[in-house]
Amino acid sequence: MTNKLKVGIVGASCRQSFVRSFQAIEETDVTAICDLNINTAERVANQFNIDQKFRQRISNLAVLRIPIFPS
Repeated sequence: MTNKLKVGIVGASCRQSFVRSFQAIEETDVTAICDLNINTAERVANQFNIDQKFRQRISNLAVLRIPIFPS
């Protein structure tokens, strides 16, 4: 079994195609979704079975030890 790359998506409302793309890659695991609007983050998390959702704060991803890459 290989270690999966944890992925956190920042900007739930406009990054749903990223969620689909990363979930299609066997070696990745989308573990968190962030958005300025927590209701949007929760809606997208529920839609894509993502356990952790946050009001957009980069520090939330750092706590989860998810690498942060600038867009």
